Amino acid sequence: MLMIVLALLLTLAWGLAWITPLTGEVRHGRLAIVLGYGSFAGLIGVPVLMRLLNLGGVPLRFDWIVVTVVATAGLGVVLGRHLSVTGHALPSLTLRSTRDSRLHQLVLLILLMLILARVSLLCMEVAWRPLFPFDATMHWATKSRVWFDHLAITPFVENATWLEAAGSGVYTDHHPDYPITTPLLQVWMNTGQGNWDESAMNLPWVLC
Repeated sequence: MLMIVLALLLTLAWGLAWITPLTGEVRHGRLAIVLGYGSFAGLIGVPVLMRLLNLGGVPLRFDWIVVTVVATAGLGVVLGRHLSVTGHALPSLTLRSTRDSRLHQLVLLILLMLILARVSLLCMEVAWRPLFPFDATMHWATKSRVWFDHLAITPFVENATWLEAAGSGVYTDHHPDYPITTPLLQVWMNTGQGNWDESAMNLPWVLC
């Protein structure tokens, strides 16, 4: 569980390292902006780094990915210190000037609690639910399982091409041309915990 949390935190940290300097002088809502864009930047950036490692012939082992993530995150922090991005201050979201501001704050608090409850339930649902959706079993997890076993992005081709190659060095599924970001995130999570787990590997969706 600690390794799963570490993988998620590293994903978020990488995104924050590159997004934080770009927010410039944004004041109101800056934390939400940094966390929001940082999460998506990390979810996209880590798979990109994995693709670069694969192109360089580096096996997709957890330690190699961690070193790459930490190094490039550090690069983002260093470059961020030399960037001066001027942002526009967003309008204040506080309602203190209105007579019923307490009511508004109560409503916002209730909505926030509902969102936190939904995210918590989603986390448990992802962690406990077996892998059964059609798309997951036919298109996505096929790639992540093969790449997890090989520690490399091995090619997926159409059925006819797979038959011609007699399955030598290539693999096939129902949609071999699907984008590979999601399978790579699943590989990232499974390499972190050191074993194939069809439930825990989908936890990046919670971060999303």
